[in-house]
Amino acid sequence: MGRNSRGFTLVEMIVTIVVIGVSLAGVLAAFNTVVKSSADPLIDKQMVSIAEAGMEATMLRNFDDILSTNTCFACPTGYTWAIVVTPGVTWEGIPNAKRVSVTVSSGAKTFQLTNYRTNYAP
Repeated sequence: MGRNSRGFTLVEMIVTIVVIGVSLAGVLAAFNTVVKSSADPLIDKQMVSIAEAGMEATMLRNFDDILSTNTCFACPTGYTWAIVVTPGVTWEGIPNAKRVSVTVSSGAKTFQLTNYRTNYAP
């Protein structure tokens, strides 16, 4: 072949294919990691919604009927909650308030929501 030949040699082609293959494998591995964790925001939003529902249902009860419970009738499969009521706390200078904590769990993730309730009934 003459010195004015154009094109790629076999070695250059093999090196190019190897570089493209390694690059593509790295990009696909990163993409796979992102796709696996893409459902996490949905789980977080569902845990917040479940905690808010539990807190609202608890806070709407009469003051004397607010009790701790682990029973969740509205929890989707894979979610659990624990409502812990601590009576006799002082909140904002008001004695004998109740602290209500709702903790929702799904796998290794947990979300906790805390509120206070006073006996404001006449």
